[in-house]
Amino acid sequence: MATHPHERLAAACVILGASLLAGYAVLFILLLPVGSGTFDYATLVVSPYWTELALVALIGVISLLVGLDAIHARLQGRGGLTGAVGLLLTKVALVLQACMVTWELLLDPIVAGHPASAFLLRDGVIATAPAMVVFRWVFLITTVVGALLFGGSIYRSRQFPNSAMLLMVGGAAAYVIGPWLSVFLAIGGVAMFALGGVIIGSRLWRPPAAP
Repeated sequence: MATHPHERLAAACVILGASLLAGYAVLFILLLPVGSGTFDYATLVVSPYWTELALVALIGVISLLVGLDAIHARLQGRGGLTGAVGLLLTKVALVLQACMVTWELLLDPIVAGHPASAFLLRDGVIATAPAMVVFRWVFLITTVVGALLFGGSIYRSRQFPNSAMLLMVGGAAAYVIGPWLSVFLAIGGVAMFALGGVIIGSRLWRPPAAP
């Protein structure tokens, strides 16, 4: 059974997006002043490397989003209702992530770069605003639940290596809880998720396994 051209295009998008996120994770630690792992967001935003890294992350997230439908199609109907819900929630999570990275790329550096407005980030004024809190909780819930449901459907389909599912689910969980514990845990979660994405994209490039 041959691989359709649109599947290979989607696979290329998944591999590209995951590779960019993996590079982002590595460069985040190497280039930004993360110190002992405490998350001082206002300090990170004013780094000269912040804008470039945020752009890499944005392209990576969008590329992954493009390839999701082809991954779900490769499940050959074995995902069931939970797989469809997982796909939907994962799409929502990636869209919300793209929204967050967009303002990290375009807005937060402006806010942090002016003394009169820097306190909005430094003192958590924006982060603790009620609407922002709701937004972040919706993002966190859709990320974790989407990864569990979609990852479970990937596992049941036997079209992709189980290691990829474990890396993506574990990476999503580490990314979600990381900001409360250590920036290194959050970035490690991004790296795990990205590695799982590369594995899935590489398998999607090849013909599907026999049922």
